[in-house]
Amino acid sequence: MNWLRNWLNQEGGGVFIDSGANIGQYVVSLSNLPGVQTFAFEPVSHEMQWLQSCLRRYPKWAVEIVPLALGADKQQLKIRLAGGESTFRQDWYRNQQLDEELINMITLDDFAQEKKIERIRLWKLDMEGYEPHALAGAQALLEEQRIDALLIEAQTSTIPAIKQNLAIGNYNLFHIQSSGKLVPASDWIEAKAFEGNLIALPGKAGDS
Repeated sequence: MNWLRNWLNQEGGGVFIDSGANIGQYVVSLSNLPGVQTFAFEPVSHEMQWLQSCLRRYPKWAVEIVPLALGADKQQLKIRLAGGESTFRQDWYRNQQLDEELINMITLDDFAQEKKIERIRLWKLDMEGYEPHALAGAQALLEEQRIDALLIEAQTSTIPAIKQNLAIGNYNLFHIQSSGKLVPASDWIEAKAFEGNLIALPGKAGDS
């Protein structure tokens, strides 16, 4: 969180996209910074209502709750409800009977065009295994390197697709050490049982 706050402060704020905002853990931690404009994507009605209630305490913050999910295209999908671990993945919770909710989806490319967003300072993706699909819907923004940094929840199973979608903009993946220093994410994250957050930053053509 310290790294994220410093990142937003470096440029005096900017647009913060929170996809998978849930009840607002990242929203309330980052939206109070000067110059930050937050778009909080939370399509699940229960969590969205909780977030709305929370934000009534902070009417001066520049936060817009977006009751949509980010994906690879505009469509409707059923999400399996499991609180903060609700997911579009049908291969999760195979042996559990869970309620479902029909969710509307949009691409980040389309949303940015509609809102006339020229640059995104930070995009946080915490979508319980659906992160590659959201990245696939932001290929224009990524290709033009109009997203300065991404915080991506990743697992060993999703990292190859995440890297493939980021390649169009020559984005590189990093770990955040406890000191706040970024270190390149090595290839072992695809071979071992990795689960955690990675930072993606744009590089120059030819960077690996």
